[in-house]
Parts: sequence; C-alpha cells; structure tokens
Amino acid sequence: MNYCELKELKRKIKIQRLIVAAAKAEAESLSSASDGMPHGCSVSDRVGSNAVKLISEKEKLDGLYKQFADSIRAIPDEYMRNMIRARAVNNWSWTRIALAIGGNVTPDGVRMMCRRYKWDFST
Repeated sequence: MNYCELKELKRKIKIQRLIVAAAKAEAESLSSASDGMPHGCSVSDRVGSNAVKLISEKEKLDGLYKQFADSIRAIPDEYMRNMIRARAVNNWSWTRIALAIGGNVTPDGVRMMCRRYKWDFST
C-alpha cells in the first residue's frame, strides 16, 4: 500500500458516509415518495427493507474504517507511520508536519517522502 491508496480509501469512506446518511434519512422517512404515479395496493415492509439497507451500508462503512486503521497500523517504520497518520487522520498540513519533525525538512520533502513510501498490507 502507499499514501495515494490510503487517500483513495479515505475518499471511499467519505462517499460511504454519505450513502449511510441517505439510507438513514430514507429509513426514518415516514411518508411515501410523491412521484405522481398511481400505485397499487400491494403491501410491502418499506421500513424493514430500509432498515436492512441501512445496516448493510453501516457494515460497509465499518469495514472501510477497519481497513483504513489496519493499513496505517501496518506501516513498519514508526517515523513514517507518524507522518502519514498526522496527514491522513489528523489532517495536518505538510508544513505543520515538517515543523513538528524539525531539523532541515521542508514541507515538500515530507510530502515526497510520504507519497513515495510503500508498505505491505494484505486485507
């Protein structure tokens, strides 16, 4: 795995959060969708099916969170793990990370180190 793949995983988490929010709103909605079309008088368990959908979407989100956390934990080099965690989890800027590291490290140097670093992670 590398930093770009970790960023992609974080993007998938954001999308999945939106999907969960939409499923939750749909599950909590008591009124039917007003589409102007006539509907039959069939009986369906709309609340039950929406609840099942919400649960499955939450499980997907939990799986993505677990994969994200596990992939960061799998970084063997503690120095790199701290830099990548600061950026990916804490949303620190490259400048802030460079200042925290100290020494003669530039923000661009930190960014390049993080983007070039690869580690083994098997799901």
